[in-house]
Amino acid sequence: MISKGSIVCVNIWAMGRDPKVWKNPLEFRPERFMEFGIESDIDIKGHHFELLPFGSGRRGCPGMPLAMRQLPT
Repeated sequence: MISKGSIVCVNIWAMGRDPKVWKNPLEFRPERFMEFGIESDIDIKGHHFELLPFGSGRRGCPGMPLAMRQLPT
């Protein structure tokens, strides 16, 4: 359990480089995000951590919805 009042820090840098999730995680390949199209099982609303670098909730990246609409699927 996490004690009340504890500060929890999420290491987004490490999550974005997890080889269990990403193939060649240290390679710059922005096209890897194109895999999250209509047929994807990734929930872009924040229930999965693959898209966490874009933030979530009120503090989420305002450009993410536009980018998701612009990417060809």
